[in-house]
Amino acid sequence: FPVTIRVNDTFKWDNLQIQFILTFWPNGDRLPYQGTAFDTTTNVVEYEGGVVERPWLKDLEYGTRIKYLFENGLDFSFLYFHHFSRPTFQDVQVISLSKVLTRPTDHMVDSFGSSARFVWNEWVLRGDALFTVNDLVMKNLLSYEKDDHFQTLVGIDRNFDTFVLGLQSQSDFTIVRHFFGIRAEYSDLSWWKPSAMVFQNYESNDQWFQLKSLFELDDWKLSVSYDGRHGGKEDEDLFGVYRKNDRYLVDLSYTY
Repeated sequence: FPVTIRVNDTFKWDNLQIQFILTFWPNGDRLPYQGTAFDTTTNVVEYEGGVVERPWLKDLEYGTRIKYLFENGLDFSFLYFHHFSRPTFQDVQVISLSKVLTRPTDHMVDSFGSSARFVWNEWVLRGDALFTVNDLVMKNLLSYEKDDHFQTLVGIDRNFDTFVLGLQSQSDFTIVRHFFGIRAEYSDLSWWKPSAMVFQNYESNDQWFQLKSLFELDDWKLSVSYDGRHGGKEDEDLFGVYRKNDRYLVDLSYTY
């Protein structure tokens, strides 16, 4: 089974907070197993999928986040992280006319980012930006290229008496994908929080619809969700491979 060993320390001085992260064994992405519904390879491809395992103490992931809360309610942070490029892609090698070999990528990158939150009465304004140097960027379903990667997220949330409404826009300027999202959550009950979300690409058929119910009783939590995804068959359609594979997810947890 996958194991990730990490040191995560946070130090606080009044309104200043500094976080340090060091990962000794950065196991990560879980790829679709061969022959499952999300496997896009064919029988001529030697591909296993599953958890991508990394060698112990070979490539460490490390980084820091500096966060400061201003008196006017602005929460601003800056981060740096040295890590494996994610998601993991497949390096494809042709062995013969009838056999193709694939191996997961293990490319290390440096990411720089900032995050801001501003609370004003019942309103919350938020924004994030991330720049990754020489990242692995998807060209189509089975190929990628190395390029500087810039992504942003801007959102606004409004707390009403019985529900929360949130709007956000997410953009990937390197891959040229721009999404709009809306989420509503009923918050009047302490034991049950139902929510609905729609995530839609501005220019393509990509769409993600989610219905979720969270039940809480003392130290128990039960989350039941349905994810419906749709996308076209072109390279720019991110969700196309999932368009006929909706998902039901049940998560039960106990805190002690």
